[in-house]
Amino acid sequence: MNKRKRYFRALLAFLLIAGCAVTAVVVPEKTAAWYDAQTIGAVEYADMEYQPYQISYFDSFSEKIGAVAACQTGEGRTYVLELGEHADIMTDKKLQELINGELADMYQAGLLPEPLKAESVIWRNYLEYCLVMEDNTGESRRNIYVWNAGCDVEGGTLNLQMDSEYHRIYSFTLSTKEKGTLRTNGLWHKFLTDGMNKKIPEAWISYWELKDTAYYADYSDSSMAKTKTGEWGYSDYVVPLNFVLEMPDGNTAGMYCEAVFFSDAGWTLHGGMRLNIM
Repeated sequence: MNKRKRYFRALLAFLLIAGCAVTAVVVPEKTAAWYDAQTIGAVEYADMEYQPYQISYFDSFSEKIGAVAACQTGEGRTYVLELGEHADIMTDKKLQELINGELADMYQAGLLPEPLKAESVIWRNYLEYCLVMEDNTGESRRNIYVWNAGCDVEGGTLNLQMDSEYHRIYSFTLSTKEKGTLRTNGLWHKFLTDGMNKKIPEAWISYWELKDTAYYADYSDSSMAKTKTGEWGYSDYVVPLNFVLEMPDGNTAGMYCEAVFFSDAGWTLHGGMRLNIM
């Protein structure tokens, strides 16, 4: 009888030890699974401080110029993103038509001394400029979407940045392909030298249809003086013009126009507003 009791007690002890081992393995795993089911994907509410983030839109092109001026004046930040997935939302032919329409308006406004047409679009990309500003209410962001494109024109090339919504051109670079093309005589010579300083600021204001906008010359850059150099084996002659737009709300935006004459390669004309320098 005592022998049976010993066997029974041994069996109970074995079962107790085995039960403890199984419990030690299974219970933590089940507990973790239950905890995850209760917490993962659940919504918790708490009182916390936050900074509002606002994306605002534009009702006119002049508002975009005003936003650029506000970002410059308020020392905001600018981020540039290339949106490759949107590059095909417009055909080259349609983009060329829009560019030529703007070039006609630029000529009418006085930004070009004679009509200029894009013969083809040779490259393009789609950019997003994020103008980020901080104020007492938090951080706000205003987005400007731009076509950055290069075109062939008669006797030269034209690179430009054009607003994707209102199609106005922010800035451009017009270059001769070689000496003797787009010749600097007649209308172009007068425009690039004697007439440029008097006409360009008013022409941009007219082309962008800015109301109650004034301007003044910016002489802070020492390169304002006409210069000649032979450092790289050729001489060049620079006619620079920097000026500042004064918006009705008191904000200002820097503008530039520069004609560079190369003795062995024609000339290049830069003009407009640099969206990425703020």
